[in-house]
Amino acid sequence: MFKPLKKKTDDEMVTIHFNDQALQVDATMSVAAALLSHDIRTLRQTLKSQSPRGPFCMMGACFDCLVQIDGATQQACMTMVQEGLKIRSMQQNPENLQDEAEQNASETGGSGQNSTGADT
Repeated sequence: MFKPLKKKTDDEMVTIHFNDQALQVDATMSVAAALLSHDIRTLRQTLKSQSPRGPFCMMGACFDCLVQIDGATQQACMTMVQEGLKIRSMQQNPENLQDEAEQNASETGGSGQNSTGADT
């Protein structure tokens, strides 16, 4: 699907790991572009329906490309690759997230809404 305009030399390549799979990628790419270049399109699932989501806008507006990078949740399209990055897809379990939201609400005495008034 995505192919570089010119062949990169080994000096311009780095190794990243996606879900424990080692991938050789262009050192000048974002994580999203690097994964797309290896035909990896699904990075997470929606909370309610578990529908697959992946890079869409490629400019940080949509949040469909959220992944865990070295243990932190980040947008794959806004993060440049670096040698040795450990990237994991966001596998969400709706029951666990609901339990976590209820626990947070009970601990803080909250109403189950965040500071914007949106449901958590």
